[in-house]
Amino acid sequence: MAPPLGIGNVFYEKLNALITKIGTYKEAGLVRKHIVEALKVFPNLEAVLGVIPDKASRGGQAHCIVLKGTVPVYFQGSKWNTPVGFWIPPEYPAVAPLSYVLPPKDTMFIRHNHPVVDSTGKVTIDYAQDWNHKSNLLGLVNRMCFVFSANPPLSSTRPSVTRTSLVKPSGTLYPEAQRGPYSSRQPLVQPESSSYMPLTYGSQTAAAKQALISTLSDRMRRDLLNRRAELAQFGSRISDEINDVYADLQQRQAVSRASDAEALKAQHVQMQTELMTIETQIKNLDSADAYNNVTQRSVVDDATDSMNASVRQVTRLNAENNALEDAMYAIYRAMADDEVDTAEGLRAIRKLAREQFYARALLWKVEQTRQHRAKLSRQAPAGM
Repeated sequence: MAPPLGIGNVFYEKLNALITKIGTYKEAGLVRKHIVEALKVFPNLEAVLGVIPDKASRGGQAHCIVLKGTVPVYFQGSKWNTPVGFWIPPEYPAVAPLSYVLPPKDTMFIRHNHPVVDSTGKVTIDYAQDWNHKSNLLGLVNRMCFVFSANPPLSSTRPSVTRTSLVKPSGTLYPEAQRGPYSSRQPLVQPESSSYMPLTYGSQTAAAKQALISTLSDRMRRDLLNRRAELAQFGSRISDEINDVYADLQQRQAVSRASDAEALKAQHVQMQTELMTIETQIKNLDSADAYNNVTQRSVVDDATDSMNASVRQVTRLNAENNALEDAMYAIYRAMADDEVDTAEGLRAIRKLAREQFYARALLWKVEQTRQHRAKLSRQAPAGM
């Protein structure tokens, strides 16, 4: 399976290996999809192997995937990278992930009596409490960033009250040398303004809240304007493509209509020529038939003699000639009614005309022979 756009092959293979190694996720496909979606928006998070915190404290070994790293928190006009961790249980997405704030040792501390973060760093926000089938990991991270922007969880000063001993959410599976994106090589909480601002969160004033709201509003307004510009550009490009396709289609239709008209005109001319040829052949056949009728009048009596072999031959040839004449006429009528293709009809008429020609030639020869014999028989007495 190819990695999604924006996700490297190495990370994608590592994520698949973790899911396969754990082997307890009922919805492995959704787990992979939601993790990839979260990491596209929050690239400072890293997927590692871990143990469910509450089961680890009781000696259990419920392994799971943990997203550990930093998420951006915007406070008083600056961006702060806050170290967090998300433990994804095997029942996910039916069960919400466990969220923790992971302050670096001896440098940052969880604020005392924070409304959503307890002394162990466990985060309890409304999104996780109201978890349902529409909830996902990305929505949880986004909600946490929003809540922390209104009330940051960390402070650079140690609380004055005595804190209870902490149970590290990751147990013994995450040594300090393998903390991923927030190891000693990268500052855990680093402002991105030009001048360093100490991370000391006091009570929020109305001005600070107004500044936060203004910053978020400006960012949302810029995002909406950029998105609208992108959509307008996309719509314009799609409209141009549709117009180009329509113009090309119109041009092709015009060319096709012109080509069809020329083809029909050529066929019409060809049919007119063939029709004239057929009429000429019919006239020729009618002339030959008239000539044969005149010739046969002189030997009508001989033709009625059934005992004469030549008479029977003449009768048969006349019948054959008439049959061929009727056949050619029937083909001509069929071509006129468009029941027979013109080319095929002409070929059939030519064949029948050839047979008729031979039959008439034989008939003419027989008639000539009979007339010659009749003439000789009439001249015999006079010679005697």
